[in-house]
Amino acid sequence: MSLLPTYENFVSEYAAAKPTTQIPPEAAWAMYEGEILRITREMQADGTVSRAALREVLAHESVRTHMGQDWYEANIRSIGPASRGYLYPDTEGTAARLISRHRVQQLGMRLHQLQAHPWFDRFLSHMSTSQLSGSAFEADILTALMAMPGQVVRTEEAGKRGQDFDISVNMGTRRIPVEVKTKDDDTPFSERTVVKTVKKASSQLPVGEQAVLFLRIPAAWIGPGLDEPYTDALFDATRQSSKIAAVITVVDKTHIHEGTSRGRVHRHYQPFKSPNGAEDLWKFALTLTQFLELDLTLLAPRLPF
Repeated sequence: MSLLPTYENFVSEYAAAKPTTQIPPEAAWAMYEGEILRITREMQADGTVSRAALREVLAHESVRTHMGQDWYEANIRSIGPASRGYLYPDTEGTAARLISRHRVQQLGMRLHQLQAHPWFDRFLSHMSTSQLSGSAFEADILTALMAMPGQVVRTEEAGKRGQDFDISVNMGTRRIPVEVKTKDDDTPFSERTVVKTVKKASSQLPVGEQAVLFLRIPAAWIGPGLDEPYTDALFDATRQSSKIAAVITVVDKTHIHEGTSRGRVHRHYQPFKSPNGAEDLWKFALTLTQFLELDLTLLAPRLPF
């Protein structure tokens, strides 16, 4: 039995208890969030479990509940084919342990936050057959985009050139395609790698529209002497395409407290305007980046634990 009810189970039990009552999805989600808050507060009430420890336990429980015991054992409890290069054994040191723990906690929270959406089951199916590095980052970006007004939809995999982008943000009559790409932590930097990645993303985007690209890169790519070559590579890649208006680079940096085995992971966002980028999409990317850096995410689903 799960420590927290899923949204689906909560709605089913409510409907069974009150079969004549119809509640809109927004109200159902608000009620569900209230129930989760009540349960987590009860878990902390006696003071025997710290908030940090409870957060870790519930994150693992969320992943196990949504992805299934077998997938969880193969890829979270152990380092399996899907999680290799994204999660690491504790034996690899403090930084590896911190980044792995952080990533599992983020994944658990994202699955919880996204579960009310009609495309959620399709996303779980995608995650079960994909590399965790990419699918977990996609879950991050799906949630991040919800900080902006508009409808966020995960698109269906089309497998066709120009029709295979990840996410659509519908803002009034305007659709903003969003593509999500990642580079594994051990990928060495080269301008060719950046250009190739951006070109691949561009090929998946629809003709006649401009999009925003999210690109998570290794922390080693950013530092003294590296920022300018990376930016130059983005410029070279995007000037060859009219499809990408802006690139939001995402970097996860681990900060270890001196003389301890403790630390934290902080996510940094850096927007880049392509030479051919439309001003309204650049404004969208810039505003979203500012919201995320300042943690102004009230429109997005609340962090569950």
